Amino acid sequence: MSRKARNSREVRKSVRRRTRRSAPLPEWLSQAAGCAPRALVCADRAVIEGALAVADLSARAVALETRRGRVWIEGEELAIDRMGGGCVVVRGRVAAVRLEEADARA
Repeated sequence: MSRKARNSREVRKSVRRRTRRSAPLPEWLSQAAGCAPRALVCADRAVIEGALAVADLSARAVALETRRGRVWIEGEELAIDRMGGGCVVVRGRVAAVRLEEADARA
């Protein structure tokens, strides 16, 4: 093998990118499996992702159906502000958000 060919081969080896395969983030895994709904809660608003339907609605409690079970939002003066794309925004004075697992309801 000539010296020039050997040098060009070494250059190609050093330039070649080495990529590592990494596992997806835990949030991506739960979304892919359709597991846990996500909730963002402020004093006057709650945003729930992964909602399939509204199961119950009153001024003191809102229940949303998800793949894992039912999400209850409790508080005062609650109302649904927006719905769409699996995301529900509930406004009012939010006191608590809890997940009732589907296995526990059966």
